[in-house]
Formats: sequence, C-alpha cells, structure tokens
Amino acid sequence: MASSTRTWRARIVGAALALAVTGTLAVPAAAAEPVTYVDAADSGHAAAITWIGAQGIFPGDPVDGGRAFHGGKAITRAAMASWLYRYAGEPAFDAPATATFSDVPAGSKGSVAIEWAASRGIIDGYADGTFRPSRGTTRDGLAYALKRLTRGSVPTGSAVYADSKDARHPGAVEWAASEGLADGWLTWRGREYRPSLAVTRQTLALFLYRLSHDAAPITAVKRTVEAQQKVWITYSRVNLRKEPTWSSAVVVSGLKGAPGTYLGNAWNGWKRVKMGGIVGWSPAKYLTTTQPTAAKTKVGIKLSQLYFRSGPSNGYSVVTTAGRGTRGTFTGVIKGTWWLVDINGKRAWTPATHLNTVTTYNPAAILKVAHGQVGYRSPNWNHNKYNDWLGEYRSWCHVYVAWVFDKAGFAQGVPKRSKFQEWVGLLRDAGVLDTTPRGNMQKGDVVLVDWYPYDGPTHTGIVDHVDGEYVWLVEGNTPDGSGDPTRGVFYRKRAIVDIYAVFDPDDYARVNGF
Repeated sequence: MASSTRTWRARIVGAALALAVTGTLAVPAAAAEPVTYVDAADSGHAAAITWIGAQGIFPGDPVDGGRAFHGGKAITRAAMASWLYRYAGEPAFDAPATATFSDVPAGSKGSVAIEWAASRGIIDGYADGTFRPSRGTTRDGLAYALKRLTRGSVPTGSAVYADSKDARHPGAVEWAASEGLADGWLTWRGREYRPSLAVTRQTLALFLYRLSHDAAPITAVKRTVEAQQKVWITYSRVNLRKEPTWSSAVVVSGLKGAPGTYLGNAWNGWKRVKMGGIVGWSPAKYLTTTQPTAAKTKVGIKLSQLYFRSGPSNGYSVVTTAGRGTRGTFTGVIKGTWWLVDINGKRAWTPATHLNTVTTYNPAAILKVAHGQVGYRSPNWNHNKYNDWLGEYRSWCHVYVAWVFDKAGFAQGVPKRSKFQEWVGLLRDAGVLDTTPRGNMQKGDVVLVDWYPYDGPTHTGIVDHVDGEYVWLVEGNTPDGSGDPTRGVFYRKRAIVDIYAVFDPDDYARVNGF
C-alpha cells in the first residue's frame, strides 16, 4: 500500500497534500457546510455517500424536502475537479489571471478547482489547449487523478485486475487496488476493474471514502483452468457469445454436431470454446465430449472456382480452392453468411451463398414437379388449384412457384404470400436478390421479370435453362405464347435483359434459419 495515503483521515487530506507539495504540514479548514442527502439510504454505498455529505464535498441537488445525491449521475471532468478540491480542504490557491484552458474562462464557475487540479498535475488538459469540463470521466481517469492527488506509488508484484493492462494508466489502476478503492467485478478472467466505464457520483464517493478510511487492499482472484478437450454441439443451434452471458454479442454459431475445442475456462454454467478459430462461450449443457454419429451435411459448389479461407471474411488468407462438382462437408459452424467446411482435406471458411446443401436442396426435384404442371390451364382467371392451395385469389405466378417448392419438399426455399409485392419484399429483406443475373442463373433458381418500361418486377418463374441471350422458365399465370389468352403453366422463353433479379432458393432458406 502507498504510505503517503494511509495516514490520511477525512479532512487531513489537504494537509497531507500540502506536506507533499510544499513540505509544510497545515490542516485546512472544512471546505463547506455538511449536507444530509434525502436519498443516501437508497444506494448500496450509503455510508460513503453520507460521509461525502458530512465533509461538505458535494452540496447535492435541490429537491422537495432537502438535497439529493443522485448517485447514478455521471461525473464530469469539472465536477471531479471540484470534488477533489473540496476533498483536499480547498487549499489556498491563486488562480492565474490568464486562463490556462480556452474553454474555462478565468473567474467562471468551477475555474479555481480546475486550475488547481491542472497546476498540481491531478487532471490533465488536452493537446488543443482545452479542458472539456462537461466531458465525462472514466474509472481509468479517476484512478489516475487520485494517484496524482496523493502522490501514490505504483505497487510491485502481479496485477490484481485481469484488465488493468487494457487501461491507459495501468499503474494507477493497480494503485487503486493497493489502496482498496475498487472491488471490481469477478469474472471468468478473475477480478476486473473495467477502466473504460464512466464514473458516477456514487463511484467517486466510494473511492474517496475508502481512500480516507484505510480500506484493505484488493487482492487478485485466480481461476482454475481445466484441460483442453474436443467437444461437439448437442442442441439444434447454439450461439457462442463474447462473454459468458446471454446478453453478450454472438461471435460464432454452431449447429447440432458442430465441432469445437473446450479451452479449459468455465464460469457460471458456461464453457469457453474455440470453433473455426473463433473463441466464444457456450452453455455447458449444450456440449458433449462424445462425437455424434449423425449424418453430416454434404455441400456442393456453384462456381467454377471458389476460395476457402482461414477466417470468415475475404480479408483472411486462402487455405484451398475448389470448383463446381467438388463436394465438401459442412461442419455446422456459422459466422454471419460464412460456413466452415471440410474440403480437400482442409477445414476452411467460405460464403454459404456459393454452396448447395446437397442433402436438402435438389434443383432436379424442383424442376420435376414444375415440369409436371406444364400445360395446366386456369379454369377461371385467378381461380385455380394453386390459389385454392393458398386460400386467396390474386395474380398467381409467385403462388405457383411456392406451390412447386412445397410439393418438391423444399417449401423454405421461397416465400409464401398471396400478394406479389409482399412476396418480393420478403426476398429484398432477406438480401438474397442478385440484380446482375447474367451468368448467374442456374437450374432451379427463381427469377423476377421486369418488362419495359422497367419500373420494377411484375412476374416470376423457375429457371429451366439459359440459351444465349435468353432464359427458359417454367411459369404460372402466363399464356402459352400462341395467342390463346387462357392463362396457365407453360414453358416461356424470356430475354435476359428483362430479368430483374435471380435468387438461389437455398440462400433464402439459409437466411431464414433452414
């Protein structure tokens, strides 16, 4: 512990500072009248808040019935300077006639405290000559200010806080531990100080109270690390999170059977796991050390050449390449729109949009059902078996497409809506529409057609094949092209220039969790 602070008691603070700075010990008078806060008992730090009032360090906010402390309010840099000036006993100080900071005019409210704190090196200004009095302060900044105020020494030995190395002033943070100022938070890493958090009134009150009452030093907490071992996901889908809480951000996801490595850290029913090179936390109950025997999902490649990378973005290095016709195995590990795949004897990441899940999506099955409907004619405009299936009677090109996919066993590949524009809207929301369809249309894909004057898609169909500048579609709610106005299901040859967009039904299913 820092001996220069342990001899202090409440109002002796200013005297100790005077001794440190001038070599003369002089006990200052009380800084202000004592205050009793009407809400002191509402805080978990009632003793510290009551003590702050008794010392007259903070006058409180006027409310009905007296003065309130409002402990949850953030402390600004100006307020911290005022508090510390009063805590030191408002020592005699001649503020400079010319303001040190461009945004703290001489004689303005709080300027004396700010000039005093700056002159003593307790609170620094900014390089542009400003103090920024209304800006909040962090726990890192508070530890730094108190250490400078007391002329404390950086303790030696191992760090108490697991995150002190992340602070701008790690020595000041560890000094705060040696003075017993901050319990911090107990986490899987050990004890954390969380230097970037904003300082509130009750935090500053607690630090000052403990600084003046010989608080016992804070000690480190060591966590046991178990042996690493292979694990697999047992639930349908588990989101690994940045920290071991349900509210923490998702960093990677694993489907049932997805592999990972338990890193040996456990906390409150969670285990720290690495999947696909990404580290996150999973509920322990969703992990097993027994490799599952369930069938694995095979994937095919849509492109002539596809890169597989060491991480889930184009910024990572290429591990291997493969082209159309090559098969791989989806591990069940997902990061956004990227999948972790075993391919060419490697395990690597690639965009899922370039893969077909062979076991579930079969374009040949889609086209088999679609072809089987060719020649059907609607008995009475919009009254037909496809709208009967949906239960509403509107234009039905998109209803036919949804019906085909449903009968082929892949209903999740397209939206199911009665209104065409709502159907298109769902595709847009899913982000699956490729508005540069030339060269990207495959058998079983679904296209949106936009005829002159090209003000948006009005029709849809299922791709049968591409023929030069044309694409052959299987369409519903269309005449057969012979001049007969009767609408039905027919093969139609459409100019590629009239194709507004194309989408892969497997992409739509994936985006929607299938």
